[in-house]
Amino acid sequence: MNRVAVDVDTGYFVAQGSKELFGGFLERSEIQIRGDPVISASKELAEHQSGLPGSISLLQNCPTLRSA
Repeated sequence: MNRVAVDVDTGYFVAQGSKELFGGFLERSEIQIRGDPVISASKELAEHQSGLPGSISLLQNCPTLRSA
């Protein structure tokens, strides 16, 4: 198999990220996430876990994550 799917629950990601970084839950409107580093890290993790480096293309459809 040469395919990988990574599904990120953005609500959970934002909630747990705010809890970890700020000690509590923040509203989505209070958080700005630089999407490029998050997407890059997700891609690297998928490539590492799958053993398919350099072959992962991403479909992005997330209004919460913004490109820099």
